[in-house]
Amino acid sequence: MRTLTAVARYLWRVSCGIIVLTEYSMAAEPRACGEPGSNWVRLTVDAAENHQIARKLLERLQAELTPHAISVCTGEGNVRSAPLADVNIVHSTSNWVGIEVQVDDAVTQKRVARKLDLSGLPPDTHALTIAIGAAELLRASWAEINLRRTNEPHRDVPLSVRSTVDEAMPDSTSRVSFGFRVATEEFARGLRQAGADANGRFLVHGPWSVVFRLGARQAFSTKSDDGTIRANSWLLGTGSLVRLTPPKAKASVELVGRLDYTRLQFYAEPLPGASAIARAGSGCLGSAGVLGTFKLSNSSQIEAEFDAGGVIQGVSARDGGRTVVAMNGPWVGASLGLGVRAW
Repeated sequence: MRTLTAVARYLWRVSCGIIVLTEYSMAAEPRACGEPGSNWVRLTVDAAENHQIARKLLERLQAELTPHAISVCTGEGNVRSAPLADVNIVHSTSNWVGIEVQVDDAVTQKRVARKLDLSGLPPDTHALTIAIGAAELLRASWAEINLRRTNEPHRDVPLSVRSTVDEAMPDSTSRVSFGFRVATEEFARGLRQAGADANGRFLVHGPWSVVFRLGARQAFSTKSDDGTIRANSWLLGTGSLVRLTPPKAKASVELVGRLDYTRLQFYAEPLPGASAIARAGSGCLGSAGVLGTFKLSNSSQIEAEFDAGGVIQGVSARDGGRTVVAMNGPWVGASLGLGVRAW
């Protein structure tokens, strides 16, 4: 089983590598404010006498945006690049107790504002409330890039802004999806095969999904004393998936369990002077595995799966009363392909 094991390990390392690279890029530290190529937001507080709340606001807003590689600064000092937005925190001039948050957005070229009522909140929560309100206002302004293209942004939309918008958007987990994969399996009793699968998935609830697949396989030829044995097969299977990562994650990991019915047809090519009889049989396979996915867009993703299992009902080919090759015993498999969201 060395050939398939090596292939399976390679596919699994590729899927894990995609996930690690994605996690690393999402957690990358943002560049300092004002540096060329940096993504940053300028914060000003119209309350110069209240240095404490200004400092807390800066810390809280940094906590909201830094995970998306967006820095937050006051804009003081040597600034060599324009900010993504200017967030101005000003006291309301009306008798209504509150704080007015104004955002001048350089990405979508518009100005938005909101008022926050702080009258019923403890003073030590004001900075956090204002920072969350400002971050929500930024996301609401940037969300326009996903809604329409009539007003093109003044500047290219950074990946950090897109990730911020995607996090704020409603869960876009697909309920129904289809896919196509190339697949290979190797069995302990000598049968090795490769082919293709058509896959379907239906989301049941939360992290749980039901999966189906229909596949075709061509087996590698096997030598016997009296000739060569070839085989092909098709399979029909069902199973379940449980997602381990957040639904909005660009890269995800899922546990999968499968039960497959397969129909295997053997073909014998005898040596001169020998006779052969072709036989067919039905088998049943059980397996458990890990599925790694990486989203290419809101509607498509790369999928890599590694499985290991056992044969519940086997099929074998014999020569002179001796088993030459069989779909039997433990087995391992791997597949790689593309999934497309249908709904």
